[in-house]
Amino acid sequence: MIVLTEIRHMWPEKHILINRPQGLPVYTFLHFINSVEVTIDGRSYITKPHTCLIYSPKTPQLFQYGSPMVHDWFHFTVDDSDYFSNISLPTDVLLTPTHSEFITPIVKELEHEFFADKDMGKALMSAKSEELFIKLSRAVSGEIPYGVSLDTEERFRELRSDIFSDLSYPWKVSEMAKRVGLSPSRFYSTYRSVFGNSPMNDLISARIDAAKNMLSFSNLRINEIAENLGYNNVTHFMRQFASNVGMSPGVYRKSSRK
Repeated sequence: MIVLTEIRHMWPEKHILINRPQGLPVYTFLHFINSVEVTIDGRSYITKPHTCLIYSPKTPQLFQYGSPMVHDWFHFTVDDSDYFSNISLPTDVLLTPTHSEFITPIVKELEHEFFADKDMGKALMSAKSEELFIKLSRAVSGEIPYGVSLDTEERFRELRSDIFSDLSYPWKVSEMAKRVGLSPSRFYSTYRSVFGNSPMNDLISARIDAAKNMLSFSNLRINEIAENLGYNNVTHFMRQFASNVGMSPGVYRKSSRK
């Protein structure tokens, strides 16, 4: 489990010198949004923008900013000493990811959760930290990013939320694409990049999940459930349900209520 001890996202600094010859008793994650001077094993480097660095506990830390800059950072502990080796993410070296747009949003979420002190907060922060490190490992290894801007991704997430909020609507890819201002082919490939699934398969999965919920917790007839989820043909609904769940809607209802 990853446990955060301090954190800030987009933290501004004017002029600063960090010199910790003995390091810290915990790990430190740094995302340098601007260029900085970092010294590692006695050798100085001028970093590229968006360089990252994960200091291991007790590793000497020496870096400085000669001009105003902003960075993301947090201190943390890990209960598995082999964690970073297992995800192929080196520590105590400069990391230059091929893309970095995911870093600040995740650190921002972590900071919000850190100070919110909500139920299951530590578990969520551990999971989000792992998401950050796995994505960073992929980006450092040279994995090609899906090339979607944060603005585009946000538009797609809003569209997906609208789709899932109105499953009875007869959604078509052409209409979905029009709503985000893309051609159907471009929309299809971008949707798969963002959500890992095609738009129609994603819609079908959402409808089947909603059907399972209605079968378990409502007394609606199967044809009513099909109609509520946008199916004009109950036979088509039953076939699609059985194909995805492995049993008919009627059998699923009985098994879920035992």
